[in-house]
Amino acid sequence: MQDQELGNAAPSLQLEIYRKGGHKEIIEPGAPILDWHFWKDGQQVAVSLGLGNGQATYALYDSATARLIEKLPEPSDERLLPHWAKSAAQIQDESVPMSAELTQERRLWIAKVLRQIGKIKSGMRRRDLLTVFTTEGGISTRTQRTYVYTECPYIKVNVRFKAVSSENSGLDEDPYEIIESISQPYLAWSVMD
Repeated sequence: MQDQELGNAAPSLQLEIYRKGGHKEIIEPGAPILDWHFWKDGQQVAVSLGLGNGQATYALYDSATARLIEKLPEPSDERLLPHWAKSAAQIQDESVPMSAELTQERRLWIAKVLRQIGKIKSGMRRRDLLTVFTTEGGISTRTQRTYVYTECPYIKVNVRFKAVSSENSGLDEDPYEIIESISQPYLAWSVMD
């Protein structure tokens, strides 16, 4: 459903599951569905429901019958949720190994990244930039582009160039174009074209 004035998607009150042979099951949990995903190779459906005010309830349904298997309120600590109730992002976050040694290694890596990025200065050439960065998707022009760090696509800089010659007035990027300015590095999700 769409909120016509704002153009935002409104939470649905039901989830329709279409199975082979044209059979349809409808899950109606009695509250707006905030998120859902299949579980156990599609045999079950995990649903997060609520009003979007920070309070959620989690329910697990059988995909074949739309029968409720388990329902539970959101615990005070999301780490206490059963695995089926967790989002893909929560599962990924929990899979990141943590220890004092790994935290120190991450700090050292970030320091290395900052030093490498800091070597790229105005007046250098596009080809120098490409030793540390690669191009990012999204909207760009020959004279302005976002680049991502080669070891991590979430570390980005915005770069402006001045053309070396007026012969290349098209969209072709010249490795000898001069860096006019480079932003401070920042973190952002990847952009795909």
